[in-house]
Amino acid sequence: MTNKKANIYVIHGYTATSQSEWFPWLKNSLTKTFEEVVVFDMPNSNAPVPCEWDEYLNNNVYNCNENTFFVGHSLGCIALLRYLEKQPKDKIIGGAILVSGFLEPVPTLSILDPFIKSDLNIRKLIQMIKKRLVITSITDTIVNCKYSCNLAEQMEAKLINLESGGHFIAQEGFAKFPLVFNELCKMIIK
Repeated sequence: MTNKKANIYVIHGYTATSQSEWFPWLKNSLTKTFEEVVVFDMPNSNAPVPCEWDEYLNNNVYNCNENTFFVGHSLGCIALLRYLEKQPKDKIIGGAILVSGFLEPVPTLSILDPFIKSDLNIRKLIQMIKKRLVITSITDTIVNCKYSCNLAEQMEAKLINLESGGHFIAQEGFAKFPLVFNELCKMIIK
């Protein structure tokens, strides 16, 4: 891989931090090849507030262009899409990987309903994000895979639906996530 110019931003989900799940491993793996890899610590992740997450991303994402790639996990996916929708319509980013993402209310996560935006401009997002991938698992008991599959369909994204993996969190054995690393590298170098 030779594209050292890629800017990579990782947005964790509800109750997580930059030091939980597979995020430290992903950052370490990516920084061996790419110049800028940022794993955010989103504000108040145990009781998240949409406007706080919106403001945090507005203040902390720099150089957002065709060399910019995002990885979102769970709530981080919808936070990312909310952020991107507010960008100028001619803004183009390199790609996004959405892990266990959703765009609609999820019964097991009703605390996150305020993040749901029924009028999200999906067409604009599709035009803005050059490469789109959704990763889910049929064994996810937190965000049922049907919500991630719906996200992939709406976003016209490639879908990887795994036979196992749950919600891809550390307590389910995900301290590393090579699939995300490999797919992101393929996305960047193509």
